[in-house]
Amino acid sequence: MNTLRSSVGSAVLWVATAVVFTMWVWGAETPGTSLSGDPRCRLGDLIHGTAHKPFVQRALIPMMTIGIHAMLPAEVWNGLESSLMEMPKFRKEMTRLQWEQSHLSEYIAALSLAFLFLVGFVFVVRRLWAILYRTSSLVENAVPLVALAFLPPFFMEGTHYIYDFPAMAFFALGLLLMLQSRWVL
Repeated sequence: MNTLRSSVGSAVLWVATAVVFTMWVWGAETPGTSLSGDPRCRLGDLIHGTAHKPFVQRALIPMMTIGIHAMLPAEVWNGLESSLMEMPKFRKEMTRLQWEQSHLSEYIAALSLAFLFLVGFVFVVRRLWAILYRTSSLVENAVPLVALAFLPPFFMEGTHYIYDFPAMAFFALGLLLMLQSRWVL
């Protein structure tokens, strides 16, 4: 029974993370985002190393994006791109985000990585809570949902970039590793 609760809790966290991530992408028309707003750090420029300093020095997502893009065969990317381009809603979003079709597969890879880092953040927060407090699995699963709920109000204000979710995930992971006294990591 406990395993079922944990599985359901994990599924809820995945879905909630997907909803929050979608809100982040849809809010990307603000002037300070790396997806379409700030001309000094557009996503394509970050990936290809032509962004303005200091943005170009945030290299984790761009390097991973290039690596993923190189690992998958061109047929996979071409098939994915053509499937997406057949959807009018997707084409409209591409225009809104000012994405070049020639770099579409790289954008997809970068956003997928950002999403996975947000998922990682959520599960690290859940583990942090479990280590710090003895509560039921219901509360254990609710705490990351609360953390996620605090994010969307900030999506419409200030600046946000493709590397924000990795920064959150690594910060939370660092706290977790310190609590576990895993100093080498």
